[in-house]
Amino acid sequence: PKDLFQLLQEIKKGNNIIKSKINELTSTVATLDKKISKIAGCMGHAEKRIGNTKDAIGAMEKRMDTMQKEMHNLKGKFDDLKNRAYRANIRLVRLPEGAEDNNPQKFLETWLPQLLQLQDLPCRLEIEQVHWMLRPRLSPEDKLRMLVFKMLRFADKELIMRRTRALKSLSYKQHRIHLFPDLRKQKEFDQAKSMCRACSIPFELLYPAKLKME
Repeated sequence: PKDLFQLLQEIKKGNNIIKSKINELTSTVATLDKKISKIAGCMGHAEKRIGNTKDAIGAMEKRMDTMQKEMHNLKGKFDDLKNRAYRANIRLVRLPEGAEDNNPQKFLETWLPQLLQLQDLPCRLEIEQVHWMLRPRLSPEDKLRMLVFKMLRFADKELIMRRTRALKSLSYKQHRIHLFPDLRKQKEFDQAKSMCRACSIPFELLYPAKLKME
């Protein structure tokens, strides 16, 4: 009986230890369950924020596309306005510097009608602005510069361009000169113009910066 009593005591003691371990395990599992629930909540919040961020990025991309289209349209309008501001401008190329005798406006208003045989015009050619284009000299003796002038009336500019094309060759005191419309985009046609000259193809620049070949 004594041995049986001791055995029962040991079994009871073992059961208590097992119950204690089970309680500890249950508590640990409960703690882990809370942590997992918290992590799941954080993941749900993170997924929501990621979804919101994706939506915001999508909306920003759409706005960027819209802004790029608007910028493209505005650039086109700006270029058109700038070209319109140049519509009455003419470039005089290879005129020897000093020929204007310090008064280029008066010189051009007097000399152009003689050059283009327009002395019988009902109204004289009037020039609003004149300036020399800044560019590096090819040599210390280089005095051939580019003069840009703006006609007061666009119709006079068109008349000058028509007479220039009709006369084909212009000169000042044995210097070959050229008159061109002053278009902002005309440099884009430099290669095409060189090819036209090489192939002896007549061409002209028209507003708004279009190349016309004949």
